[in-house]
Amino acid sequence: MSVDYSQINRLRDKFARQAKAFPKVTATEVSAAGDETAAEAKGIAGGYPKGTGALAAAVQVTRAGGGVVSVGAAVREAWYLEVGSPNTGAPRPWLTGPAVRALDELLDRMSKRAVDF
Repeated sequence: MSVDYSQINRLRDKFARQAKAFPKVTATEVSAAGDETAAEAKGIAGGYPKGTGALAAAVQVTRAGGGVVSVGAAVREAWYLEVGSPNTGAPRPWLTGPAVRALDELLDRMSKRAVDF
């Protein structure tokens, strides 16, 4: 009796090559999702506060390496508009919606990419 392992070895080699490439693809896709989130958030925040556009101008994307991306704005109004307060009124989310949509799209793209590998 003989057993041919060549197909198993070929599959193992393919997985090894893909394991090296997938983190690069992931980092690229996460970075794109951060850019998409920022662009949509800037559009929503364009009129805040009171039409000045200060919030939109403050939106930043920070890349920390390893596929970590943060989107936010370092202005006081950012938090209060997002969650609301007694002084600013009901929440007017400008970041949550874009972030959730970008995450959904990211997961969809990554699942398709995983199939390609």
